[in-house]
Amino acid sequence: LLEKAAIEDWEINLLLLTVPDEEVNSIGMREAIPKLLELSETHDLNYTLFLNSEPMFSKVPEDNQYYFYTGSIGKILPSVLCFGKETHVGEPLSGVNAAWMTSVFSEKMEWNEQLCEEVNGQLCPPPTILWQKDLKRDYSAQIPHRSVSMYNMFLMNRNPSEVMEEFKKIAYDAANQMNAFIENKYKAFKLNSPVRNKIRVLTYEELKEQACKRTNIEHVERIENFVAKERKGDNRQQSITIVDQLATICQDLAPMIILFYAPPYYPAINTREDPIIKELSTKLITYADTSFDMNLHPVDYFNGISDLSYAGLQDSLEMMNTYTKNLPGDEELYHIPFKEMAQFNAPVINVGPVGKDAHKNTERLHLPFAFQQLPKLLEHLIHVHINH
Repeated sequence: LLEKAAIEDWEINLLLLTVPDEEVNSIGMREAIPKLLELSETHDLNYTLFLNSEPMFSKVPEDNQYYFYTGSIGKILPSVLCFGKETHVGEPLSGVNAAWMTSVFSEKMEWNEQLCEEVNGQLCPPPTILWQKDLKRDYSAQIPHRSVSMYNMFLMNRNPSEVMEEFKKIAYDAANQMNAFIENKYKAFKLNSPVRNKIRVLTYEELKEQACKRTNIEHVERIENFVAKERKGDNRQQSITIVDQLATICQDLAPMIILFYAPPYYPAINTREDPIIKELSTKLITYADTSFDMNLHPVDYFNGISDLSYAGLQDSLEMMNTYTKNLPGDEELYHIPFKEMAQFNAPVINVGPVGKDAHKNTERLHLPFAFQQLPKLLEHLIHVHINH
């Protein structure tokens, strides 16, 4: 469509984006954004609106309200690799169990209301564990001394730099709690204070710097590039492998908590105050009311994550450096076209069908709305925008 429009000198007033699956969604849009920019430069196109049609999400159970969205919530995956001290189960106090370390950290992350943002009365869901496991390959009498956890965190105004600072505070709090626990247990068993077992906190950027000191930058980059390029598969597992290998190089620093980012990352976007969106919102609400006796409500952020996250960049490029520096494997593992995203300034809107029970076995759409009212709402919105 875009190629045809460019050839025939049409003006592209909006871009329709619909990709259902999160992972496919992310890959498709991350690859599409540079291409869209290239098309706009080659054919002098001007994108003035990004329109998406993800289904409505209920705000609370039993919610039957109709919504549309003037932005899309962000998602980031802050992760932790706990590197303890190996020992035999017959001498547990000679080591530090990483599975225990992870459990202490996760207790501080799960449903942490301090990590929830609220914008215009909309509260983002609290963080929760998405993946947690120790890195022992087989059952043995050695305690698990390496363990990893990944946490889903939604974003509204926060950027990766701010998230990492909050993450570090939680890590230091967890480390202090762990250190106090170890100290008390040594006293209970009438042992000397475990000076060497003080748990330290490192970001991936700091771990990489330490690994370079113990080897060299070329060796560390070879590890990153080999895992990112040659070991095909889930890129979260690839990120774990990279952190684990660099932590093994630096195991003299253990026990330690290593903070890093794992894919995916969806930046938050919100264009509620854009003049185009204000006009479209007003006319869409009026049309729904007069045509279908339907009360549509605008919401700042679609809270199911969507393509729209890549339709612009509302933070500075500098703020994205924290993300790339703490992403194992960097762009070789997971590339986000931040520079290209920063060049788009078209507002975004999401008007979609009514959905219920997302990701449950009862997930469904309301068919009458999806095939009767919704097409007319979209048609009206498009006409209003084109004739603006």
